[in-house]
Amino acid sequence: MAAGSIRPLRAAGPAAAVLALCGGGAAAQMLASPRFVCEFTRMCMPDLDRCAPAELSFEIEMRYGVSVPLVRGPEGEQAAMALPGDRVMSLLEPLPDGGLRTTTFSFTGQAVHSRHRLAGDHLLPAQYHGVCRGEE
Repeated sequence: MAAGSIRPLRAAGPAAAVLALCGGGAAAQMLASPRFVCEFTRMCMPDLDRCAPAELSFEIEMRYGVSVPLVRGPEGEQAAMALPGDRVMSLLEPLPDGGLRTTTFSFTGQAVHSRHRLAGDHLLPAQYHGVCRGEE
């Protein structure tokens, strides 16, 4: 596999994929949802001396066994790489310009979304805090 390529998740279905990767339990059942809605209400940036209110929302479509997960938000649709663990799910979104977006959420719904991108010659890192909830 080429560097930077995204691997599809392969399994018989959403529940089988996550149960196999996470070992079962409440976390695996929550993470087996085919769709997640994420909403973030706080943003932190290095330029700020504290976090500020923000509004950011997007959807994640897991698509187990078919293709890579998709993240749909205000900036369009982006393929992602899923990294399920025994207590959280993380998604990595490599961007065409070399930037990266990451989202990590726990089985309780707590979530953090980080953006590492460039504007001209300036790196603009930002971190958002909120929730991601599984939906059918």
